[in-house]
Amino acid sequence: YSEMDDEIISRLTALGANIINISIDDISFAVHKGEIDILIKNIKTELHGFLSYGYMSKFHFEAYMYIISTLHSLNIPCLHTPEVESILNNKYLQSLYYSKSNIPIPTTHIGFSVESFKSLGLSYYKNNSILKKLDDYGGDGVCQHFNKDNLINNAAKLLWKNEYCIFQEYIKDSFGKSIRVLCIEGKGV
Repeated sequence: YSEMDDEIISRLTALGANIINISIDDISFAVHKGEIDILIKNIKTELHGFLSYGYMSKFHFEAYMYIISTLHSLNIPCLHTPEVESILNNKYLQSLYYSKSNIPIPTTHIGFSVESFKSLGLSYYKNNSILKKLDDYGGDGVCQHFNKDNLINNAAKLLWKNEYCIFQEYIKDSFGKSIRVLCIEGKGV
């Protein structure tokens, strides 16, 4: 990401933009009657746009959503709306939108109880399958299962921790790797 960041910053600077690099440690907000103040290092600041992206832990994603929700409420352009960010950081919601856009994806199932996962496992996933936590990144929370019992057991363990997951068909051609494609305006890049 750093090379892409540098390119974006370079182009925006060439267009006359004043770029402020901040970290999550730097930004805070004051919400009071009729006003919302943006504070950078505890100094009231005016922003005209906000650019941030990338994979992040569940904890930092929650903070990020507060940040962009606040900026969005102030009509400050962000890379994505809070709604789009929610989709981009949830494997099931991504599957919904990819499917609706006719982007090929593995068959994907979600359940909301141990019974529903048992039914899915028995009906569709007797052999190889993939289980994915909805919001992990970088391959964390992704497991290949070679039988339905292990698949159902791991889904049940996640439910007991109040976490949902998806089941996906195992695709042999991927050689054990996740294949990712960035789509811009409906075209794979």
